[in-house]
Amino acid sequence: MAQRSKRAAARKGKQKRGKTPKKKTAKRLAVKTMPKKRASKAKPRTAKKAAARKPRPRKQQGEAPAERQTMGIAITLAQYLVDRGVAYDLVLHPRTVTASASAAASRVAADSLAKAVVLKRGDGFMLAVLPASRHIKFEELRRLLGSDLDLASEEQVETLFLDCERGAVPALGAAYGLNVVVDDSLAQQPDVYFEGGNHANLVHLSGTSFQKLMADARHGRFSGRA
Repeated sequence: MAQRSKRAAARKGKQKRGKTPKKKTAKRLAVKTMPKKRASKAKPRTAKKAAARKPRPRKQQGEAPAERQTMGIAITLAQYLVDRGVAYDLVLHPRTVTASASAAASRVAADSLAKAVVLKRGDGFMLAVLPASRHIKFEELRRLLGSDLDLASEEQVETLFLDCERGAVPALGAAYGLNVVVDDSLAQQPDVYFEGGNHANLVHLSGTSFQKLMADARHGRFSGRA
């Protein structure tokens, strides 16, 4: 009996040693078959947020704010022409910085482009208007006006023409409350062009309309060929 008991115990011991624990195997299988977590994708920006972050275009140096320009010319000038019932049109051209360059870019004769020069006279300012092809003879202009005068500074010009770009002064000084002196060389032009307050277009008037607008201006000869 003792030998049978020993043999039975030995068989039980072998069975226990050869048995694979089910719980441990189940755990390993669970780890192997568990699906991997997907990486979370970043939420796309909404159009509203993207638009808010979009940088604004920079205004070019000396450029008048858009709200001070209408239909390509300064608001003050446009209103002045409308109030007097003057018909005009615009001549577009690449951006330029001088009157003579504007004439060349627009394919307009420099003799018919009226450039405006702001002058300081005593305690005030006035406008001298002459063709882009000519320059002011200051001795003759002083003799014509009977007083001393000089060129206004850029800072002074900007305070007078708030809705215009720097260097794009319209020839119609009366629109801005300035006295004007006009060179006689413009009197015979059938068409007259001048800056409209920016460097990208010219205002075109008939010679007759221009002379009517200059009826109250001082006239004389004070220019020479450039």
